[in-house]
Amino acid sequence: MIKFSDFISEKYAAKGRKKEWELMIDWYMPLTPSILKDFEIFVPEAYHVTSIASLKNTIKIQGKKVDLPTFTRGSRGLSKGAIETAEVLLKVEGYSSFSADEDFESTLDRNGHRWLHPLKDEDYVVNNKFSTKIAPIIVKKYNLDNRYSVPNMVKAMNGKEKGEFVKFYYEEAKKLITKSLIDDIKDSISRSYAGAYDNNEILLHNFKIKEIKVVDNGDEHDVEENIQKILDMGIDIQGTITKHEIENIGRK
Repeated sequence: MIKFSDFISEKYAAKGRKKEWELMIDWYMPLTPSILKDFEIFVPEAYHVTSIASLKNTIKIQGKKVDLPTFTRGSRGLSKGAIETAEVLLKVEGYSSFSADEDFESTLDRNGHRWLHPLKDEDYVVNNKFSTKIAPIIVKKYNLDNRYSVPNMVKAMNGKEKGEFVKFYYEEAKKLITKSLIDDIKDSISRSYAGAYDNNEILLHNFKIKEIKVVDNGDEHDVEENIQKILDMGIDIQGTITKHEIENIGRK
């Protein structure tokens, strides 16, 4: 699972990430932009913290349907977590299909899309209103005895068969994911992850980077070195920002 404090070390390479079918046989709920198209809204300003090493990868996925975790409200916990070792702050705009008033846990697949675990939200909404609904549909489709037969069946499939299974799962997921379900999940998340990490979380896709600032960690030498590293990459920056300023984004 990935928390906001881990975002700075997250890269957009597929190595080590699960495939879609691996998440599906554990009954995860997809948060892909295509599945949540009906809930899409434009977000004119949000922020993402990252490392210099991940900066180029983040720039490469601009304009693509790959979710970037962002926030519009900082927090004390964010200051001690994600930006503890952050080197760069990005101001972005883009489209979001899923957001929550609290930082929430999600799993990233090999294509950069996020999924919700069935049993991580406070009221098990994902499990009760999604996972337990889609399971019997899969069982019926493949004429199985019960949901516990699904993992072994899918693991035994060839590539083409797995592709058909993934397509069917996505099709059925789209039918189940309604506005009321999303609202219930957000409400459950707000009670699951409340606390020091009370920054919000917004998943942005088709985003555009509006501004890049180097995070000032209080060490003048480090800041100058990081500025030069980014300039040497052929990337323009628009000044610096302190961790305290990031912590207070959206709180004035």
